[in-house]
Amino acid sequence: MATQSQPAPATVDVDSNEIEAVVRRLAAIHRPSASEGEREAAEWIAGTLRDLGCEVAIEEEDSTGGYWWSVGTMSALGAIAGLLSLRSQRRRRRQGRGGFGLGRLVGLAGGALVTAGLADDVTAGPHWFRHLFIPYRGTWNVVAETGDRNAARTLVVLAHHDAAHSGLVFHPGIGKTLAERFPDRVEKANTSLPFWFPVVAAPALVSIGSLLGHGIGRLVTRLGVLLGLGATALVADIGMRDTVPGANDNLSAVAVEVHLARALRENPVKDLRVLLVSCGAEETLQEGVMGFARRHFARLPVDHTWFLTLDTVGSPRLILVEAEGTLQMREYSAPFKDLIADCAAATEVPLIRGSRARSSTDACIPNRYGYPTALIASYDQYKRLSNYHWPTDTADNLDYGTVAACARLTEAVVRRMAAEATPPG
Repeated sequence: MATQSQPAPATVDVDSNEIEAVVRRLAAIHRPSASEGEREAAEWIAGTLRDLGCEVAIEEEDSTGGYWWSVGTMSALGAIAGLLSLRSQRRRRRQGRGGFGLGRLVGLAGGALVTAGLADDVTAGPHWFRHLFIPYRGTWNVVAETGDRNAARTLVVLAHHDAAHSGLVFHPGIGKTLAERFPDRVEKANTSLPFWFPVVAAPALVSIGSLLGHGIGRLVTRLGVLLGLGATALVADIGMRDTVPGANDNLSAVAVEVHLARALRENPVKDLRVLLVSCGAEETLQEGVMGFARRHFARLPVDHTWFLTLDTVGSPRLILVEAEGTLQMREYSAPFKDLIADCAAATEVPLIRGSRARSSTDACIPNRYGYPTALIASYDQYKRLSNYHWPTDTADNLDYGTVAACARLTEAVVRRMAAEATPPG
């Protein structure tokens, strides 16, 4: 491990004009997940990285194009199971009969099955519901190789180029209002709100309420039905809205990859192969990087490969995320995080530590497979991702100073890892 007093190897100056040009060029492309626009963006990124000396491939993977189909359908099914359970309980109570009616059994079993399906879907599991009921189409990953291509060690830098759909649940006023009303709590809070908890809890409450039956069981079932209907409405709203320009999320990271390609061409490194990977279909809950995993993980040894994910790095404050997960929080590699923090100090890049995210980025997939993984993101004074999934996520609203700082830091990490005989564990 490097010590904090050790200076970072020299980096190439960040070209702010290049970063802004990349963001503006790609933001002009309508890029829903698994769309022709996403493919156009992938081809432009591939051509740019190829011109900067990388060996580049565009790899087509499978994607449904949106999580709202699976999450919305399962949430609706869970609510319907709850309504059938309530109807059965009401009927049997009027008839003076106890025990389980068919509707109550549907609520018990259906709620449990939907809970399992939603938990699988929002944690980027096998996606069994999607595979059974939703048609797949193409999404496109860009995989560019640079650095020392014969090196035994590999650093994979992950970004994504598809754009997210908007939705009322992402309204920036919600987070701002909470921060202004409860400033002390927001200042102390290091973990983001659990967006997916109530979605998965809804059918679970239906199942539990159906098991308990009359009285408290009916109240629990009703709560599950209300949450399920609310989740259905929210994800349906997301699915019906258009995509945002996605300058911060996540063209800011793509611009950093372009800088890395240029920097490693102008000042090459030895003993470290670098893969610059920009995935499609990240906004469908990681379908693009899951395709990358199926195609490449068997050839990337866990003890010789590191993953550095850059996601939404154009807010005012750069952060190093400590752990992430929609339902189960998984820690990121402590030695790798320490090395990144050390490089930030050596390059005088302000980097905030301590944040924990109840979300899912592409970093979750290699982390789950045991690769040393780290995630760099950013937030504003309210600890929100600036313009997150909102139409204001435009090139004009990006903090290019933060993007440039992330580019300097990421390059310093690459050069430090290439220079050190003992890489982070």
